[in-house]
Amino acid sequence: MEDRFKFQLRLYAAIELFCDVLGQSRPEALTYRGVDLQPALERWFYVNIIGHGAAVFERLYALHCARRDGTNDGGTEANWLLRGLLQVLETRTDPVAPETFLTDSSRPQRLHADDRRPSSLAAPADGPVLIHVYYEKFLDQAVALTDGWDVDYRFFSLSPSVIARFRRLGLPFQEPVASAEAPRPAADSLWTIAPDIPAWYEAFDAMLDVVRPMRIVGFEGDSPQDFILCTLARARGIPTTALQHGVPYYIVGGSRNMAFDRFLTWSEHLGRVFEPFNPITRCIASGNVLSPSADAPLPDAPPRDVLVILPNRNPLAAADEIDAFLAAVRTMVERMPDLTFVAREHPDHRLSDQRRAHLASLPNLRFEVPARMPITAALARSRAVIGLFTSVLIEAFLSSAVPILWRSYAGETLMRGLGFLDDVAVVDHVDGACAILGELHDDEAWQRRVDALARPRRHLLPPHGRAPVTVAREAIMVP
Repeated sequence: MEDRFKFQLRLYAAIELFCDVLGQSRPEALTYRGVDLQPALERWFYVNIIGHGAAVFERLYALHCARRDGTNDGGTEANWLLRGLLQVLETRTDPVAPETFLTDSSRPQRLHADDRRPSSLAAPADGPVLIHVYYEKFLDQAVALTDGWDVDYRFFSLSPSVIARFRRLGLPFQEPVASAEAPRPAADSLWTIAPDIPAWYEAFDAMLDVVRPMRIVGFEGDSPQDFILCTLARARGIPTTALQHGVPYYIVGGSRNMAFDRFLTWSEHLGRVFEPFNPITRCIASGNVLSPSADAPLPDAPPRDVLVILPNRNPLAAADEIDAFLAAVRTMVERMPDLTFVAREHPDHRLSDQRRAHLASLPNLRFEVPARMPITAALARSRAVIGLFTSVLIEAFLSSAVPILWRSYAGETLMRGLGFLDDVAVVDHVDGACAILGELHDDEAWQRRVDALARPRRHLLPPHGRAPVTVAREAIMVP
């Protein structure tokens, strides 16, 4: 996993260099309607090559390994984009160790300065607060933010599945507005291979003209849609704010170069992680809006469940590594029949039917649907949480669930970079995991483990002691 992790870091840098070279030779190819959308294109590549496009990543990684090892790579790669990225990768060396990626000034990815930030051309409008929900997984935060809020607000999404959820939940939302202009990318532009970008531009542009929102709110800040929306909002003088959704991995492209005016973090500690990578965005420690208050007490009654975070499809781990983790989970469940295990899939990535049925056949394991149970509620019911590489283990510090990290290079690097590696139990075999779970079965031993998490908990809480949702709303409404 270490080599895949480092390759992914290099691939992010290669995508940016690849776009830089294209922009220098044909700058008009990266603009749409005169607007520089190179950062949106880079994010589109992040998502489609490294994120959801796992098959593309695997092809690139296989070519990279074959050329590195001097073996036959199966012929010349036909796809010009993959060939171009591979050529960039072959000319670059690792400029920084992943362990210091978030703190080392020699980080490989370049940062956008103020010249990437469009100038405001108009005064803000007086329409509703527009809340952009890119993924379904953001709905819990969006609902928590708006429940009981005495301002005019509307949800908005271009995703049919998210819009369907708006309807089912009875949320006020803005229907997508049909653009009078059909996307017209130039024949020599990259929008011919990324047609989503001009389509999103037209959809957002039309929507902002009709709705004229006074504020725009987003989540996580890592999507190409976010950059386009913020670019159009800035040109209209509309303030933009994003809420932290999870903890940034070193390889998440959206954790840097955000275009939002403000980014609301769970704590000052995490704000200091984001700030060096987001030179045009102000970080404000509001707290997690899913938490009732910064000093919310832990439950008196000891929870009983063991929460298992199932890995999503992710280039950080090869298929055999994910298979090994799932096999270990099954063995743990079988060895500890007195414990109740709750398996939680990623909201956007379900297991195959075969894998799911294999685990669901165990009498002391049940599956939990993320859409029906916010992660904070799931953690509150859990005595321990175990995962391969997941930011939920960081969120567990704020709960009564003892985090257990199944050893992985990416997971350990994240914990080390945030200063929490010594606070989490790390295991790499079933015997070790079962020993910890057996210890936690005793209430007093579990309580000692929970009490020992006081230090990381302090680093993940905001300093103000007020309800995070109140602070978040105030920050959003600041001019």
